[in-house]
Amino acid sequence: MPYHASLIVFPALNITALIFMIGTYVVIGLGFFPDGRLMQDSITNVFATYKLQIEPSEWVFVLWILIYTYQLLWIMYTLGTILCSTGSGFRGFPSYMDPQHIPNTVVYASIVCSVLNSLWVVLFSHHMIVSACVLLFITTPLQYLMIGTQLVSLSKATPELESVDRSLDVWVTRICMIEGMSLMATLSTTTTFFNFGMVYRYTLHLDPMATAILVQLMFLIGLLTWFVLDIKIMDKFTRYIVSPYIVTCLVQLAIVTNIPVTQALSYGLLSVYVFMTLIKCSILVHRHRNSE
Repeated sequence: MPYHASLIVFPALNITALIFMIGTYVVIGLGFFPDGRLMQDSITNVFATYKLQIEPSEWVFVLWILIYTYQLLWIMYTLGTILCSTGSGFRGFPSYMDPQHIPNTVVYASIVCSVLNSLWVVLFSHHMIVSACVLLFITTPLQYLMIGTQLVSLSKATPELESVDRSLDVWVTRICMIEGMSLMATLSTTTTFFNFGMVYRYTLHLDPMATAILVQLMFLIGLLTWFVLDIKIMDKFTRYIVSPYIVTCLVQLAIVTNIPVTQALSYGLLSVYVFMTLIKCSILVHRHRNSE
């Protein structure tokens, strides 16, 4: 087979993505343990400074560890295809050079997201909540675009992957890559809502209770929109994605455990989110069995 130099782009991109991801981990670490130079204040202190009435408990930050571990998992998977795969892939080229089900645009986007996430931590640590919020409104749609691109690419490639006995790649991509991306996008969405609430409360001086209700409504509308799109319209692509529901439930639980018992709205929303999660899981199992 003739050698195509352009095919080394995928391995090079993934190594670059890993380097940028490690850089993001360093920046986030400094965000929690500021050095006083690059980071002025810790992320937890900034959240405490611009406190909202629906502020989640601090244990919710453990989700960051889970999400970035998951993100590292899918990068390691793509790196694994570079280091370990030697069989023929699409169009006769080795699969590590031309995987098809992982488009270069997704890796480019992950690099950009790593940069934007790092920049958000820096801005947030300097109490630049308006600039940080604007940045999130750029980063979050990019992450959903990245997920959409990956979902469409995997859907197109699945028949050929299965025809060459690479069904495992399909499932690993779903579980490691797409679920990892969804976790990150859900985290960004959640952070966007809280950051937006901070801007409204402390820059536009909106009433504290009105701000809390606004943020809660944003959560509700966001998950309801995803639920309808997921179940009714995009099931072919999004059937196996469950992280938006689980993360939303955990964040709402963190809110409930950090507010007075009188906040009935938060408890009601938690019940709604748990109910939606159970429906999603039931439909997923039912449709998967019918597709076998």
